[in-house]
Amino acid sequence: TTSLYGDNNESLQLVSSNTDADFGVEAIYYGLESNRTLFAKTFDGALLSVDNRHLNMGEVAKKSEVTKTIKLSSIMGDLNITSLTLQDLSGAFSMSDTCGVTLSENSECDITVNFTPKHHGYYGALITITTNDFFNPTLQVLVYGYGRGFKKISTTSRSSTAGSNTLFLPESETSTAGSHTLFLSESGTLLGTGSNDFGQLGNGTIVDSNISIETNSSANLVDIAAGNKFSLAINSVGEVYSWGDNVDGQLGINSTSVESKLQKMFAIDTPIKQVLATHSTSFALDTYGRIWVSGENAEGERADANVTDLLLPKTIDTLPPIVQLATGWRHVLGLGDDGTVYAWGENGSGQIGNASTVDATTPVVHKLENVVSVITGNDSSFALRTDGRYYAWGLNDNGQLGMGDTAIYNTPTLSPETLNITKLSAGLNYTIAMTNDGKIYSVGSNTNKELGVLGSPSVSSFIQIGSSTNWRDIDAGNQQAFAINSNEYSYVWGSNDAGALGLGEIMTQEVPAYVASKGALDLNQSKLFFGRVSNTLTKSVELTNSSPEMIAVSNISIRDRKSV
Repeated sequence: TTSLYGDNNESLQLVSSNTDADFGVEAIYYGLESNRTLFAKTFDGALLSVDNRHLNMGEVAKKSEVTKTIKLSSIMGDLNITSLTLQDLSGAFSMSDTCGVTLSENSECDITVNFTPKHHGYYGALITITTNDFFNPTLQVLVYGYGRGFKKISTTSRSSTAGSNTLFLPESETSTAGSHTLFLSESGTLLGTGSNDFGQLGNGTIVDSNISIETNSSANLVDIAAGNKFSLAINSVGEVYSWGDNVDGQLGINSTSVESKLQKMFAIDTPIKQVLATHSTSFALDTYGRIWVSGENAEGERADANVTDLLLPKTIDTLPPIVQLATGWRHVLGLGDDGTVYAWGENGSGQIGNASTVDATTPVVHKLENVVSVITGNDSSFALRTDGRYYAWGLNDNGQLGMGDTAIYNTPTLSPETLNITKLSAGLNYTIAMTNDGKIYSVGSNTNKELGVLGSPSVSSFIQIGSSTNWRDIDAGNQQAFAINSNEYSYVWGSNDAGALGLGEIMTQEVPAYVASKGALDLNQSKLFFGRVSNTLTKSVELTNSSPEMIAVSNISIRDRKSV
C-alpha cells in the first residue's frame, strides 16, 4: 500500500520497496516524526509479517524510559518459533513477548521493547526471531535509540592543534576544534575558552580567553559543535545558531561576515536534532532525516561537485532519510535507519571506503550488518555494530583502526573479535573505545601521549587504559582524550599545548589526570571584612577540596599596595 498510519495516527508514505537479501519483501515508510519498515518472509510454508523491522526508540532523556512494541503476524500457515533473543551489550534495552511457541495462522503477538539509556549517545540492539525453517530460520530486528540530557562530553577532531587553554567541566558537553573549546551544561549554559580571533567563543569579543567565559546566551541550547574557528548550536525547539569565522559562508546567514555573537540560521525551516562541522562546512540534521549544509565544498563534503561557497543552508537531495551523522576533517558519514552507511567527501586516505582514493561528490553506499552508529577520525571511518565489533576503513598509518597492523584499508573491514565495544571515538591518529564492562582502551599513535598508558609506544591493537571498570563516557579530541567515570568525575590526557587539558600547566599528560572542575576547590567565603582595627587582627578563610583526588596548589599570594 502507498500509505498507512503510524504512531499517534501519524500519516506515513511509502518511499521504497524491494526484495530483501533474507528472501523477504520489505517496504519502507516515512513520516514527519517517525518511520516504519514493514517486512514479510516465508518460513517453512508460513508467511510472517513484522510491522517494524528497524525500531527507532527516539531520543530519551536522562532517567527516563520509553517502551515500544513490534507486532508479529502469521498471515498464512502456522509458524513455529523456537527462540526470541535480545543482543544488547549496553544494557539499555530489555524485552518481553507474548508469542509463545506457535503463532497460529491469522494470529499475532507482540514483542515489547524498553529503552533506558545510561549515558549520552547512540545505542543499538538486535532481536533475533528463530523458527524451525531448515534453510533460513532467522529474522532479525534492529532496535536503536539516543540518550540525551546527560552529563556528557563531546570533543571533535578538526585540525592539527586542539583546545588551547581548556577548562574541562564534568557537568558539560565539550566540543573542541582548532584552538577553542565550547562547554554546554545540562541547564543549557554555554561557555567557551581558548582562541577567539574570529569570535568563535560567542561572547561578543575577539579576545582570547584562558578560562571559560559565558556567552550570556538566552537561547536555551541543547547541543553544540565546534568547527575550525567557528561554532554551531541547537536550542530546545530545534533552531540552529552559528558564530565565528565565516569566510566560506559556513555560518549560513547569507553573508561572509565574521560574527562574535550567536546568529540564527533562519533559512532552515524544520526542527534540527544534530549539528556538526567539517573544516569550513556546517551540517544540520533535521527531524525528517534531511541534511542541511552551508559553507565550502573543497573535497565534495556537501555531496555535490559545485565548488561555489554556499551562503545559505540547502538540503542534500541525493540521500534517503538519515538518523545520525559523523564528520571528519573533510569527509562525512551518514547512517540510515536500516543500518546502511553512506560516505562522501575527501578520500585521499580511503576514508570513503570505495576501494579508491578519489574524492566522492556523490554518497557511496555501504550495506553493512547491524550497524548502530558511525564515527569519524580526521581521515578514518568506523561503523559500530550491535555485537561490540566494528567496521573500519581509511587512514591507518599509526594502527589507529585497531586491526593489529598498519595496512591500508580502503573498504569497510570487520574488526578482530577481541572487545565488546559500546562506544568508539577517534582523533587525529588514534582511537579510544569503551567496553560493556566499563573499561576503556586506546590504539594508534602515542606521539603526544594520547593513548593514556605510561611508557607505551604507538600500537595497532587496543590496550587498556588503567584498571578502572567504572567509565561511562569517552571522547577523543585531536591529540587529547577525555573521559568521565560513573561518579561524574572528568579525566584528561594527551597533548597539553598551551594548557589545553586545563590542568594549570603545559606539560604533556601521559596518563588520565583528574580535572578539578568548577566547585571542586572552594572557599567558605570570598570576602573578608576586618572593620576598624587599632592593633592587629587575624581572620581566616577555609579552603576545601571536594574532589576525589589531591589538587596541587602551585601558589597562594597576596596583592597589597599599602603593605598592611
